[in-house]
Amino acid sequence: PLVCLIEEDLILNEILSHTIKKDFGFSVATFSSADECLEHLNFTPDIFLISNSIMTDAFLIISKTEELLSRTEIIIYSSLELPLAESPACK
Repeated sequence: PLVCLIEEDLILNEILSHTIKKDFGFSVATFSSADECLEHLNFTPDIFLISNSIMTDAFLIISKTEELLSRTEIIIYSSLELPLAESPACK
């Protein structure tokens, strides 16, 4: 499988890319913004993995690649950590 990783933090981008390749054996194309991704997107990824810190970018990618949606999973993740007491699960 081919993962299209979009993460603006270059260190986190590298860590995630390395982990996905090493632990899962997936190929990874990395980008730091939606614009960069769309500019170079000449392939159909199996998965878009998008940081929620660039949520507006996520919607841009989805709107520009609607024809891929039937074949591509989109995962939006957060690297933010809430203290346990602030977690919605604890309320």
